[in-house]
Amino acid sequence: MAHDMEAEFETVHQKVLELAATHALSKGLYGDKSNVENMNRVSGLGFSLLQRSLHTSMLVLICALTDPPGSGQRENPTVIPLLEYAECKYGLDIGNDRSKLDDAIQKLRTYRDKTIAHLDKMVVLGKMKVDPLKVDDLERALSAVYETMNRIKLCWSETTTVYEFTSIGCAASAITWAIADSLRMSELRDKANRGKISPDAALGLLKERSNRNDNAIITQH
Repeated sequence: MAHDMEAEFETVHQKVLELAATHALSKGLYGDKSNVENMNRVSGLGFSLLQRSLHTSMLVLICALTDPPGSGQRENPTVIPLLEYAECKYGLDIGNDRSKLDDAIQKLRTYRDKTIAHLDKMVVLGKMKVDPLKVDDLERALSAVYETMNRIKLCWSETTTVYEFTSIGCAASAITWAIADSLRMSELRDKANRGKISPDAALGLLKERSNRNDNAIITQH
């Protein structure tokens, strides 16, 4: 039984890592005002839809990992049976963990049930209000999941996982750099086409792959 539950923990753990990676990507892309401004210049609607998709993906997976596991032989791997196993096998006091999880995730569950899993008629008709999803709500739920997973793991391991730090943050940096670079190239080309700078000067700046010398030139009118 212990082996089965610890193997199930690994399954849930991998999904939580997926959550952490999605959050890191979202935060890397949308957590900086200058990045958002650049994305709005390139495709405001497109990047808005991407942000909504990332948030929805996190919300659905958080709920899936913290919902009741079901019953009988088709129980789904979630945090809840892992907590109950830790309580039964290792004497972990799970009362605060359950309360903290439920408190952090209740709003997400309501939002999922009324607007994502189903199009609630009362909500669609404007007769029932559902609070909008906020980044703070997602991050609060993520923190509760991270903390609970590490408390469970400490029952049989001396190490924990720092879920908040994942390598996908580098992917966000690459995307934001590419967006800024494409905007820079577009602006230099536009300046050259309108005779604000010579084509040779624009080409020279582009070859540098850096904007350290651009500002004094491309801001001239």
